[in-house]
Amino acid sequence: MLVLFSLHIPAAPAQDARLSPEYLAGRRSFSGSEGCGSGDYALFRENSTLELGSGKTAGMSGFWQLSNDTITLHMLVAPRGVNTPHPLYQDSYYYQYRAAQVLNTRPDAFDVSIGVQPAPGTQYTLTRCP
Repeated sequence: MLVLFSLHIPAAPAQDARLSPEYLAGRRSFSGSEGCGSGDYALFRENSTLELGSGKTAGMSGFWQLSNDTITLHMLVAPRGVNTPHPLYQDSYYYQYRAAQVLNTRPDAFDVSIGVQPAPGTQYTLTRCP
């Protein structure tokens, strides 16, 4: 009887992969788990602020909002120091708006499409960093 009882002990629940603000919170890599230390990243903070950058350097910061399967991003983009100067914003910060449609969620990663709807845009996979 004891053997049968031990077979019915539930295993530890799997990590929830439902899209929510709690699920998004944390640092995410654009190049898999191997890119967590030095690659391109997105940092979704619990207070709905956002940082995007490469390695340890932020290139954009702003705010994010989740609505259904879309992450709306409002960002201030830092000057990039491009070789060919742009006459209007070469050395200036500028505002950028993006809507990222979440296509698929998994416990440690999610896929998004950024671009003109309804046509598919550029797709990325963001992997949770430790």
